Amino acid sequence: MGYEDKFRVWCDYCNKPRHTRETCRKLHGKPANWKSSKFGTSGSNYIAPRANEAKVNFLSVEQVDHLLQLLKSTPTSGPPTGFLAQTGNTPSTYSCGLTLAPWIIDSGASNHMTSTSQFFQSYYPCPGNKKVKIADGSFSSIAGTGSVQISEKIDLKYVLHVPKLACNLLSVSKLLEDSNFRVIFFDSHCEFQDQLSGRMIGSARMIDGLYYFDETLFNIKQV
Repeated sequence: MGYEDKFRVWCDYCNKPRHTRETCRKLHGKPANWKSSKFGTSGSNYIAPRANEAKVNFLSVEQVDHLLQLLKSTPTSGPPTGFLAQTGNTPSTYSCGLTLAPWIIDSGASNHMTSTSQFFQSYYPCPGNKKVKIADGSFSSIAGTGSVQISEKIDLKYVLHVPKLACNLLSVSKLLEDSNFRVIFFDSHCEFQDQLSGRMIGSARMIDGLYYFDETLFNIKQV
C-alpha cells in the first residue's frame, strides 16, 4: 500500500485515516506485545516457525523406532572365517508355506543378518561370546554364520544368525564386496544388476522409507 493509499483508508469509529474500524486502537486498545520505537512505529509480531510435524505412517511410532534401531545395529566383532560347503536346492518361501520376516536392504550395515535359521544353506556355529550391539545399547548373541540364497541369482556369504532380530538385513556394502553386482536406488525401488551383462537379477520395493527385497528363497534343512 502506497503512502497516498493509506490516507484513503478511513476508520468510521474515531474518524481518522490510515486504519479501519477492525484495527482501531481507540476501540480495541493496543496489542499486549506492542512496543513503541523511536520512530513512532509499532513493533511487528514474530511467530515462531512450527516444528516439523510427524509424517503419517502405516506403522506405529513404536514399530518405526524399533525397526530403525535394528537397522542401525552393528556387530562388535567380525564373523568367523570357517564355513561349510553349500549344498542343496532352494525352494521358494511361498512353496514352503512359511511366513518369515522380510529382507530389508540396508546401506549402512556392515554384515548381512537374519533371525531365521531355515534360511541357511551352510552353517557354522559361533562361540558364545560373539554378540551384536543394537542402537539401544543392548547386546544380542550371534548363534552362527553361513551362506544364504535369497533368490535364484543372489547368494549371500558370511550371514550372521542373530535369533532375536525382528527383521533380516541385507548389507549393500557386503554384497558388493563379495559379488560382481551393483545396486541402483530409485525413489520407489532399487535394482540389483550384474556388472558384466547389465541384467537385473533382483529388486526391492520401497515401503514407508525402507527397501524390501521382492523375493526370498531359502533352503529347508533336511532332518
